[in-house]
Amino acid sequence: MASSDIAHQRVLGVNDAVQWGSSLIAVLALFFFCTWCVRKLSTRQVNLQKEEEMSVLGSLAIGSKERVVLLKLGRKQLLLAVGAGHTEMLCLLEGDDCLQLDSHQFSAGQDGIFAQKLMQVMKENVSR
Repeated sequence: MASSDIAHQRVLGVNDAVQWGSSLIAVLALFFFCTWCVRKLSTRQVNLQKEEEMSVLGSLAIGSKERVVLLKLGRKQLLLAVGAGHTEMLCLLEGDDCLQLDSHQFSAGQDGIFAQKLMQVMKENVSR
C-alpha cells in the first residue's frame, strides 16, 4: 500500500510554481488597479465639491502671525481669526449680511479694500 500511495502523490513541478506565481501577480495587480481607480475617482469628486462650495475671499494681516480671513462657504461667509496654533470664528454672515465682493478686488497686496469691508461689518455688528 505504501508504494501505491507514493504513485498517486503528485510532485510539484516548475510549471506549477510558474502558474501559482503568475496567478498571485495577476490578483495583486487587479487589487492595486481597483484601489487606484477608487482613489482617483473619489479625489476628483471631492475636489469638485470643494471648489464649488469653499473659497477665500480675502485676508488681512493684523500681526506677525495673525490674520483675519473672509471665507465663502456655500451661501454663507465666515470671518475667521487665524493665528499660530488656533482659529476662531469672529462672525457668520448670511443672507443680506453677506458682503458683495468682486473676485478681482482681492489680488495679492490689496488689503485696503478688505480692510474697508471688515470695518463695515464690524460697525454693523456693533450697532446691533
